Amino acid sequence: MDAENPGNERWLASCGPCRAVTLAELVVVTVVLAVAAVIAVPAMGNLLRRERLEQAGAQVMADVRLARAHAISHREEAFIVFDIYTHSYSMPFIPNPDNPEAGKIVTIDPSEGGIGFVGASFDEGQILTFTPLGVPVAGGSVILGDAVEEVWLNVSSTTGRVTREFRPVPDVY
Repeated sequence: MDAENPGNERWLASCGPCRAVTLAELVVVTVVLAVAAVIAVPAMGNLLRRERLEQAGAQVMADVRLARAHAISHREEAFIVFDIYTHSYSMPFIPNPDNPEAGKIVTIDPSEGGIGFVGASFDEGQILTFTPLGVPVAGGSVILGDAVEEVWLNVSSTTGRVTREFRPVPDVY
């Protein structure tokens, strides 16, 4: 019996035969964990990519709704000018102390997450205009995307409502 811990022998006897983990069991567990990691890592990357695309789309949708609400509440035209080359858009109806003529400028930087403007198409080119009643002069779409997927923000020509649709990037040959 152990002089420092007298109950140690009784405890070992109650456990039955002691058994260690074999090398084969350890290898099997390691392989199972490695396979799970190989499956999970790309799925997490895809999830983060999709989240960034959803956030960029939600930001543009919110600003389109803001322009419509501004037109209605102030009983004046409100418009958003999209510039796909600089990956930005301006809202002249929101004051900007740095550039009063341009108004608020929002940039979606493609170097942060790979999301950028793919296109913007309305009857007035890349300008979305709302009348004082909140109806767009013309409907159209704003397209944001990355290397895998695009989000189309469609503005209804009759109601001014914005809908969102995800599409895979088309194959270009």
